[in-house]
Amino acid sequence: FIRVANENMVQPIKKISVARGYDVREYALACFGGAGAQHACAIAGALGIATVMLHPYAGVLSAYGMGLADMVHTEVEAVLEPLGPEAMSPFEARFATLEAVGREALDAEGFPDGRIEHARSADLRYAGADTFLNVPCGPVDNILASFEPRHAGLYGFAKAGHPVEVVNIR
Repeated sequence: FIRVANENMVQPIKKISVARGYDVREYALACFGGAGAQHACAIAGALGIATVMLHPYAGVLSAYGMGLADMVHTEVEAVLEPLGPEAMSPFEARFATLEAVGREALDAEGFPDGRIEHARSADLRYAGADTFLNVPCGPVDNILASFEPRHAGLYGFAKAGHPVEVVNIR
């Protein structure tokens, strides 16, 4: 199991480094996390790296970082409706309900109101497609201006003027 895990870490390092023109043998391997030391020497050996940097508190620092991370709570509602000319305005009441449910969940966990922020987004797709992209909904809601460049960047094309569906709101 450890050899398989190590190989699963070696391959992406090789792929990314070689693709960017780096020779990993010229670098040190820095390892993190509680099990970092368990894997570091084998990974370094497989990559031809001679130096391994291991912080004595690697596992503690990993746990400390987790403790500092923001808590995220997501509420989702299925919509499956065409995106109209008013963009996300028709979903305002539904967003408000999702935010209230999310606030209740975070209140139950003891988070103070001053630390709670809401971020609205929608899962959109071209009508007839089966995959969607998540796009943030801002105060000035020009959601298609966000969706089409993201779609083009990910899939290599955009269909200007093609109907867009709202799959979910978040």
